[in-house]
Amino acid sequence: MHMLNIDELLKTFCITEEDIQARHSLKDKLPIFSSELIDKFFNEHLKDNKEVAHYFRYVDIDVL
Repeated sequence: MHMLNIDELLKTFCITEEDIQARHSLKDKLPIFSSELIDKFFNEHLKDNKEVAHYFRYVDIDVL
């Protein structure tokens, strides 16, 4: 049986220690970015679209 070695896996996919650190720092910021994107998309594309608005009638989300 072959044991998976994390160092070999990282080298195979060309992932460095700096990449891992950057991903850890992004982990805390991504929810903020995604929330802003969702709010902007909703306000610019969905809120006033009558064909789509009825799908949000029964959804409990803060932007409504």
